[in-house]
Amino acid sequence: MVLAIDKTRIFPDDKIRIILKYAFEERKNTHFTFNDEKLHTIIYKAKQVHPELFEEFNFRMNGTYPYSQLLERIIHRAKISRVIKTENPDFSEIQIRENSKNYVEQNLQPKIDSTDLSILKDLGHQLSS
Repeated sequence: MVLAIDKTRIFPDDKIRIILKYAFEERKNTHFTFNDEKLHTIIYKAKQVHPELFEEFNFRMNGTYPYSQLLERIIHRAKISRVIKTENPDFSEIQIRENSKNYVEQNLQPKIDSTDLSILKDLGHQLSS
């Protein structure tokens, strides 16, 4: 389990919010095409290298790409709660809302240690490319 600097647990939703924030910033704060397969694959590969950071994520390998039910629920919750804003009917074009970016910067980033934050930033950059 990854602990925040102040010993407050960082939840899986928080990790994905940080990744999405940096994916969005990499695109110069414009919308980008969201790709479920790409996100699942990036997190799956990251778990192989950093198992302690992504220990909550389990993946099924019986489809065309690694699939995590937890990751799917996190993205669904983010859309419903308007953490991410969808731009078109099939939800593939997304934007990160300004208040969501601020929440990540003010409340989540200060809690996570710099090594884990660097890993999450890198995954955000991978997601946006």
